[in-house]
Amino acid sequence: MIADGLGLLESAIMDPKGRLLFTSPDGLMRMDSPDAEPEVLVPGIVSPGGLAYGADGFLYVGFGNSIANGGTGRLNPQSGLLRVDPLTGESSVFAEGLSMGNGLARGPDGSIYASNDIGGGIDRVAPDGTVELTWADVNSANGLVLDRAKQFIYAAQTFQPAAIARVPLDDPSQVETFFSAPVADIAAGLDGMVRDRRDRIYVAANGGGQVWRVNRKADACSLAEMAAFPDGPSALTFGRGKNGFDRRNLYVVAFNGEVTELAGVRGPRRKP
Repeated sequence: MIADGLGLLESAIMDPKGRLLFTSPDGLMRMDSPDAEPEVLVPGIVSPGGLAYGADGFLYVGFGNSIANGGTGRLNPQSGLLRVDPLTGESSVFAEGLSMGNGLARGPDGSIYASNDIGGGIDRVAPDGTVELTWADVNSANGLVLDRAKQFIYAAQTFQPAAIARVPLDDPSQVETFFSAPVADIAAGLDGMVRDRRDRIYVAANGGGQVWRVNRKADACSLAEMAAFPDGPSALTFGRGKNGFDRRNLYVVAFNGEVTELAGVRGPRRKP
């Protein structure tokens, strides 16, 4: 553990300078190194949600990520995206009318995809800020990642038997199950996700208090045991090899306010 006492932590991402950004009840936080005190970069975000970098270099932050908004989001969308300068913390509203903004991912055309784990579905925000509600109909969609080829978006599914759905970007009507947890882990409560360069997916199992790795052949293993819901891990990101955040390590944020470093998750690069 490298930090604690930070309240309920929802999402995490590394910025291009190798600093850890994550959302907390205080807003968007920044941690400059593993031994630095976290500081508030953008205060006062109402129910902060997912994080994703845009093609323009700005950080996009979901807001209105609440159970109430998610439950009524398809009929009365009240959530949206902030556009944040990661250097100064200056922010402005980029899009409104999302159903929740829980997990975020950027598509190859610059669109931002945003999930709703309560009411279900993935919304799409075009580069000009236009919102397409329920672009893909995925039950209890939470963490989102794209594959390396940028052909599919993967969505962790939370409030159902734990699974990861796969959606073709060119045909979002063709939703399929990529991975299903075994019976003993159906209540794992999958949350935030990240992938590595080998297209392996790492997912926070919030309900089960674990971090899983899901391989390309859709088999999985647990990498760490942590506190389970209501204190469980919610999101994770790899370091960038700067400021002490090793690129081989996973940095995990949790509902109990802890930031944890999992060392050596990605092995060293093999020499030719």
